[in-house]
Amino acid sequence: MSGTGLQKVKATAMAVIDDLATRKVPATPTNYSVWYAHVTGENPALSRRIRDHLGNNHPLSDEVLDELWRRHCSPMGDPATVAQASDRLGRVLSELGREMSAAGEDAGRYSDAIRNFGESVVKAFAAPDAASLLQDATRAMLLETKRMAEQNRSLESKLQSAGGEIDTLRRDLEEMRREAFTDPLTGVGNRKTFDRVLAEAMASARETAKPLTLVMIDIDHFKKFNDAHGHVLGDEVLKIVARTLVASVKGRDTVARYGGEEFGVILPETSLGNGYKVADQLREAVKAKKIVIRSTGTDLGRVTLSLGTAVYRAGEAATSFVKRADTALYFAKRNGRDRVADENDVQDILPSSAA
Repeated sequence: MSGTGLQKVKATAMAVIDDLATRKVPATPTNYSVWYAHVTGENPALSRRIRDHLGNNHPLSDEVLDELWRRHCSPMGDPATVAQASDRLGRVLSELGREMSAAGEDAGRYSDAIRNFGESVVKAFAAPDAASLLQDATRAMLLETKRMAEQNRSLESKLQSAGGEIDTLRRDLEEMRREAFTDPLTGVGNRKTFDRVLAEAMASARETAKPLTLVMIDIDHFKKFNDAHGHVLGDEVLKIVARTLVASVKGRDTVARYGGEEFGVILPETSLGNGYKVADQLREAVKAKKIVIRSTGTDLGRVTLSLGTAVYRAGEAATSFVKRADTALYFAKRNGRDRVADENDVQDILPSSAA
């Protein structure tokens, strides 16, 4: 890590600890993780929740921070690994707290030494042995200054060590979080990502009154392909579809593997009509890909998709929203596959709770 990077980590760590102390919140690993993500702005959804909470004059309790950590920061990885990282962070923060406390005591002692030195100088000028008294006072002040300088060097060293350790832990936790929310086969978001992003997108749509469209996607005849060519090639098809979907959407849109051969695409600030157009572009982009066995040159044809779209209705549950898009998807499959259907195509067969 560069000197500048280390200084930034140290400054951020100190700002987080100071801010928690000001709010009378203990700097536990959980609280520190939440506030670090908020201070750095690396988790906008978390920061928005915190601002809303504080804006309503609600207290920032351990319970609130625990809930924010579970929803926005928890890596949800191996519990033993998470516990180990949490213990490491706890030890670092505890040691850092002790060092800061000791530094505060030393600073107070040094301030007293300066005051005593000033008083000794004033007294010395009025005494017959002024030279001797001044020499003693100066020697004492020099010793105190030397000790303070050594303490500052020690604190600087420990701050550097703590800053590096905190940065390493943060990267480790971020990696665990990334792995926990990523489908290992395709590299896109997994079901956890889908559920989390959809919930956040629905909340944003309610707040802004802007449209939100969901596209549910299923690979046509995937089971037959697997049976005919094996799961290895089937996995390759899933990877191709995932890469093509990601390459065909905008940065604010989210592609996730919903399960099996089904994917979901979340389109914020997108109307049903525009969502239908995006879905059809996705269908065409995947269909343009040829599946070829490189070792033999065998052409296995093209992959087609069936897609269903629905637009969010304020107040409905996520399960209802997904159900409407899924119903449109299966309408597309029943009507020939390789096509897009939207919720308006299936009004007569939608359950009453989603109507």
